[in-house]
Amino acid sequence: VGGLYVQKYKGGIRVQYFNELMTADGLTISVDMITADYYIGSISTRSDFELFLRSLPFKYNMDTEFWECHKIGRYRGNYTVKLSDGNSFYIGVALNGLKTEWGKCRIEFNPNKVAPHQILLHILGWLNSHTRPMHRSIRRFDLAIDVPISRLDVRLLKDRRIYSERKYGEEWTEYLGAKSSSVGRCKLYNKTIESKLNYPLTRLELTLNPEISYDNQPWPSVYYISNQQVQLHELVCLNDTQRFILNALLSGFGNLTDLGRKQRDTIKPYMDNCVKWITVSTSDYATILRQLDLYLKKPSSLLDSSNIISDARISPLPF
Repeated sequence: VGGLYVQKYKGGIRVQYFNELMTADGLTISVDMITADYYIGSISTRSDFELFLRSLPFKYNMDTEFWECHKIGRYRGNYTVKLSDGNSFYIGVALNGLKTEWGKCRIEFNPNKVAPHQILLHILGWLNSHTRPMHRSIRRFDLAIDVPISRLDVRLLKDRRIYSERKYGEEWTEYLGAKSSSVGRCKLYNKTIESKLNYPLTRLELTLNPEISYDNQPWPSVYYISNQQVQLHELVCLNDTQRFILNALLSGFGNLTDLGRKQRDTIKPYMDNCVKWITVSTSDYATILRQLDLYLKKPSSLLDSSNIISDARISPLPF
């Protein structure tokens, strides 16, 4: 689960996105990883697909790394497609189990890095045209929410999920949930450090299942401090201890979930006057789902033809 590829510009380096959404609060939402599953029913079509994959290096300026794996739950044939700009994506063929499911295959890619590439569009087009609609699905995806705020001013509240964190200097990463590929995983980290930017940017990354409804998604509670100055007349209903707790929370010591229910219910309204909660609206989420659906139907419609990155070889490889 890496960052986006970045683009140099006159003032330094900026993150580049693909089909991102800008919210009213100035947040940037994008899809940072897609895991799509396919089932190829015909034996002859499965053979055609492997021949198709092997032919790609002769047509495109790319490299392919292939390896086999026999672990249950992993794919027998594995391909890493390496593009000329240094980015890559993954294809798995034939799922290992007590009985190998030869027709199952998977493709994993980061749209922000590789979606405009002609070779990816070619592969997705081949899979979409050789499988039935009910045999294509988005297994999971990573939703990236970028906040133009210093990492130190963004808070992730603990919930019932496993919590862990990693701190090293200005790098501070917090996690909720199990391993990185699991649905429900949440990661909050310093994008400025990770991508060597010269402006503040914090990323909230969520691993979601598009089949789960909006209301049932495991949305975390995350906020950033927008106003740390609280007027005294606004605090008349708080005692000294509660004022101290509020000031400590705004200064980054602990979070609301560390308090008992009564104190939490008392202090939260005052917190809400000083912070903004990071949320994804139902309309923005619906737009993201429409984007995901197009990858399974007609991915080329997600961008103008003039923006497609041609990966074709200038001259064919010698035989």
